[in-house]
Amino acid sequence: MSSTQVGRLPGMRDLRGNSYRRVKDMADRLDAFVEARGYEAVQTPVLEETELFARKSGGELTGQLYSFVDPAGHNVSLRPEFTSSVIRYFVSENDGLEAPVRWRYSGPVFRYDGDGAYRQFHQMGAELIGLGGIEADAEILALAWDALARLGVQGAKIRVGNLGVLQQLMAAYDLSEAARLFVFGSIQNLKLGKTDAETLVRRAREMGLMRDAQELAGVTDIGNLSGEAVIELMQGVLAGPMSGNTGRRSSREIIDRLISKWHSLDRPENLTSALEFVASLASIEGSPADALARAREATTNLGLGVGPLDSLDGLCDALSTRGIDSSSVTIDLGLARGISYYTGMIFELTLDGAYLGGGGRYDGLVRALGGGDVPALGFAFALNQLADAVEGNRQPSKES
Repeated sequence: MSSTQVGRLPGMRDLRGNSYRRVKDMADRLDAFVEARGYEAVQTPVLEETELFARKSGGELTGQLYSFVDPAGHNVSLRPEFTSSVIRYFVSENDGLEAPVRWRYSGPVFRYDGDGAYRQFHQMGAELIGLGGIEADAEILALAWDALARLGVQGAKIRVGNLGVLQQLMAAYDLSEAARLFVFGSIQNLKLGKTDAETLVRRAREMGLMRDAQELAGVTDIGNLSGEAVIELMQGVLAGPMSGNTGRRSSREIIDRLISKWHSLDRPENLTSALEFVASLASIEGSPADALARAREATTNLGLGVGPLDSLDGLCDALSTRGIDSSSVTIDLGLARGISYYTGMIFELTLDGAYLGGGGRYDGLVRALGGGDVPALGFAFALNQLADAVEGNRQPSKES
């Protein structure tokens, strides 16, 4: 390359001829198939306010954003995925919509990643907004599965988890919301053995998420504390952010709120037990019958109810009635995808170990983006990676 030639950015690629046609043909065939299933096309901007993606997507995705300040002074980002944009549009148009709505989309997304993966890729997917329950979960999962069959893909596999199951089971450990998020953010590392409960408890203490029982005892009034104790209290409480605006609250009201937050900090024994439980459950994966039997045994041994696991059992039955054989399904209770807005069923589709696409349920996202309590779920394919996998020419890929 000459000194005056401008090269292509790492992680980007040019397409022409057959390479371009096979991705376009795949997008056209998938689009026609999903449209025939009743999903209307929507198009959202490639550029959005950064807050849209930062509000609920989690640290992993926000660390991959292409962000900058535009000439008008707005903090903006190239979209790293479509779901947040689609839900933002749903919230803005909600008064004129009759739920449920079924929407599909297609277009480029951008994620910065230093591991050699594509940083721009074409995403195609669908969202079902306004329906909860097992049948809606099965509809989206079967739609993604049948779309692969429409492309002639043979031998694909489905890996299914459910974060809602873990949330319900973890309720027994009486953790704060911050601690629950901390535990869920640790699932993958616990599953892979990259960390353990003891190490994570130490980290939680450093983050200001907890206090020992003796530290919590007796703190009911600021007047009971010495000057040093007040400083210690404030330092501990302010280690984590206080939600909301203080507005015109009196100093007494602010102090009472700080003390309340102090009492809400988690006890090490509760967090340790929860992490150990999640680590044991996250290690369970296998055929639906085997994995669910092991999960029920594990929860029963810990004195927890097995009711939450029934939703996974029901989903497997619903998939079977839609023609998806259980031999193609793996239950993975340690499945935790890289976007933190998921709240229930999650899944991934693979071919010979190569990632093709995935999705799940994200019932809290509509509210997080300014709407009401509306259930929602969806899936997406990364078409460049899907085309490579189908052609037997796989490249490093990242989750959608």
